[in-house]
Amino acid sequence: MLIHCIILCALGCVAANPAKEYGKFNLTITEFQLCKGPKQKDCAISKAVVVNGSTVEYDLNVLQNMSPTKGKITAISKGKEFLRLHVKKPCEHLFLWPLIRTLMNVTKDCVVVKGHYKYTLDIEAITHQYFGGTFLFGTWNFKSMFYSDMCNFSCANIQVMLLPVNKKD
Repeated sequence: MLIHCIILCALGCVAANPAKEYGKFNLTITEFQLCKGPKQKDCAISKAVVVNGSTVEYDLNVLQNMSPTKGKITAISKGKEFLRLHVKKPCEHLFLWPLIRTLMNVTKDCVVVKGHYKYTLDIEAITHQYFGGTFLFGTWNFKSMFYSDMCNFSCANIQVMLLPVNKKD
């Protein structure tokens, strides 16, 4: 769901690379898999399809009113973990709250209302907008999961390739 696009934005926490391995980029999603979160029960069922290599179409069925109270995001490149982010209250996060509120029916107390949500996310456009069009090149693997004390809300593994603009196939 929308949180999966956030994994790309989490790279903003990554330290700058001293080598010239950054710049204007094209993004291609090379792998995308939904996964099972840490809880036994699921509060939402997601389906997602990658379209045109950089856009994800989501179909999210929230089975009950729920509030995602915890989240984890990791980013790995070249076998090294660059980021491990623990989010205790996603709805209080400066970047996550506006996205959650835009894509779903959410109360001011961060309760996602039971319902069926369909939306399309252009991951490349969001990444360009967030990073101002430049970032570290290479293959990045992200895992994100969001859940409450009672149930899972979302979980995804995504691999993206960021290539220099002039070298995309």
